[in-house]
Amino acid sequence: MDLSTLPRYPEPVARNPVSPESSLDPMPQRIKILWLCLKVMAIFATLFWLDFAVNRLQPKRPVPIERTPYEFHFVEYRYDHVGNTATRERVEELLGPPTEPIVISPELEEIIPDLEWSNRHFGLPADRVWVRWTDPRDPSKSVTILFAGDRVYHKMKTGFESGRD
Repeated sequence: MDLSTLPRYPEPVARNPVSPESSLDPMPQRIKILWLCLKVMAIFATLFWLDFAVNRLQPKRPVPIERTPYEFHFVEYRYDHVGNTATRERVEELLGPPTEPIVISPELEEIIPDLEWSNRHFGLPADRVWVRWTDPRDPSKSVTILFAGDRVYHKMKTGFESGRD
């Protein structure tokens, strides 16, 4: 039998479990996956640390606390402790938060000319704010304070006597 007449086919590729390409690769697949996981964990750790560092460097914003007005007998007693040049913060520390801000009322309009006269050399400041503490049980009792630029400019009480013993 003559085999020379048969067609010539290329030689079959050997089915070797270790391919020539994998033998050239310095890191096997498992090590690559482990290395990738370590990189991802390092990135997450760095981001977590940066977030922690940034939050520690930023000042904490105080949470506003909703304050309820004090009992009015405290306001009556502490009225005389409010100095004529006390800050608004100090007044609210003594008397508590005001029960109502006042834009202007008829009774206050009556005393404005007196305040302007007593301060005629300087006049009343433009940045003035009136606030009032009122007794919820007896609306005729109240403390009214005029603040000008965060300082007490004028104070008055109605419906009660001095709170000092």
